[in-house]
Amino acid sequence: MKKLKCPLIIVLLIATINFSCRKKDDTPSSSSVEYRISPFDSYIVLLKYNDNTGDLVSIQNPSALLSGGDHPPFVNGSQTMSVSTKPFLAKIEITVVNTTRATLNYTLDISINGEVKKTVTITVPVNNENPVTGSAEYTAP
Repeated sequence: MKKLKCPLIIVLLIATINFSCRKKDDTPSSSSVEYRISPFDSYIVLLKYNDNTGDLVSIQNPSALLSGGDHPPFVNGSQTMSVSTKPFLAKIEITVVNTTRATLNYTLDISINGEVKKTVTITVPVNNENPVTGSAEYTAP
């Protein structure tokens, strides 16, 4: 009986160690992607971004979004979405026409799971009737 007990304990110990040492897949099945535009104002005449399927969405006159408009996710200049496609190209682009007497500065942020991964600053000169376009992109693994 003693001979049987020892090999049985060894087999159980090896099985336990083997099972506990296996690598766990800690990669989440989806990621949270947030686009943020600051400030979000009426001088932005065009907004483009990749949606959660990777398709390009283009919004003319996005200042209508300030009051809800047809695309309420961009109220307050941000949109968060869940993305399961990997890798995912997160991209946001704005076009601005500055008719003011002051230089306008915009910040575009792309965050993945709450962590800012890309920040781009766009400067639009004073009284510039010509549209200025700026974009930010980040490939989420």
